[in-house]
Amino acid sequence: MSFSEILHDCLKICDVLQKPILTIYNNKNLFTTKSDNSAVCVADILVQTFLKIYLADIVETFIGEESGQYNFETHVTDLGSAVYVSDNVLKDDINKAHEAILEIIQKKPYKRINGLLAFIDPIDGTSEFTKQKGNESTICIGFAKDGKSYAGLIYRIIPNNGISEYAIGCKNEGLYFSKLSDNSNISDKQQRILTSNSSISSFLKELIAYGYIQVCSGGCGNKCLLLLENGGDIYIQDRGLSRWDTCAAQAILEAQGGVLCKLDKFIEDGVISSYQYSVSEINTDPNPLACFSSMNSNNLLYGSIGVQCDLVKPYSNLCGLLAIPCRIYMNEESMVQLKKAIMSVIRPSYN
Repeated sequence: MSFSEILHDCLKICDVLQKPILTIYNNKNLFTTKSDNSAVCVADILVQTFLKIYLADIVETFIGEESGQYNFETHVTDLGSAVYVSDNVLKDDINKAHEAILEIIQKKPYKRINGLLAFIDPIDGTSEFTKQKGNESTICIGFAKDGKSYAGLIYRIIPNNGISEYAIGCKNEGLYFSKLSDNSNISDKQQRILTSNSSISSFLKELIAYGYIQVCSGGCGNKCLLLLENGGDIYIQDRGLSRWDTCAAQAILEAQGGVLCKLDKFIEDGVISSYQYSVSEINTDPNPLACFSSMNSNNLLYGSIGVQCDLVKPYSNLCGLLAIPCRIYMNEESMVQLKKAIMSVIRPSYN
């Protein structure tokens, strides 16, 4: 059994889900917010439920961003409170998608892979999804083994040209394939930094002022696809990410020849250091310089985290992130310039 087969089955599932997701995309009543004020919708729970069904007999542990479950009999999903899907067309589309995915499973009865973890962000960029910017939202399906990101699929939910857009990768199998727009002719003369659409940290503001162009780009998964499409972009983030955001992106970038690593270690000594992707109740990648935030802690805490890793969410990325495609990573001059720029501005927020 190869990860190529698993990833292509996951791709089929994403294609099957496109129709009900598009219906949800156009229905404002199926959105709400979580306790940390981040957005969630029926599509989040639906995608996670479908992937959990498919991966149940393959992975040892399934780690998803959402906690709710979709009930195919009652058509009720838990988004913090019960949400009933009343639209008969949508219910019919969901039932057909369910049947199609069960057929995929029956055709290829996989055996469980010992130690294999799935890190899933069912809708990465839900806020953009709720604001009709679905081309900046993705489904992120990452697999990890032995604490390392191993394989992944990122799927753009509402493609720019109406045709499925995605990237898959598994470096260990020599697998990298993408179906994306070709924007590789974008000039590198003034390099672009991909950022979220919301507020950015003081660190990023100073870095942009140093001589970069800011490009607001939605969620982490979409930024990864843009890195692959454009080749000359960089993605730096010092707050607000988790393992389910980065597992698939890291696997795909590494398969392409690029890199996704912890920002703090790169700043300290230029080392490319990966986050750990393992099951844990305590965060396995501490950073004494990190600060508490609603994204990394369930507690109303302020100030520096220090060594209090038991007070933050176990899968929060506390060390920041640097993601770059092959064209930059393999260019020594570009890497020197990047390190110089990062060292010339204030310390990252790490929250």
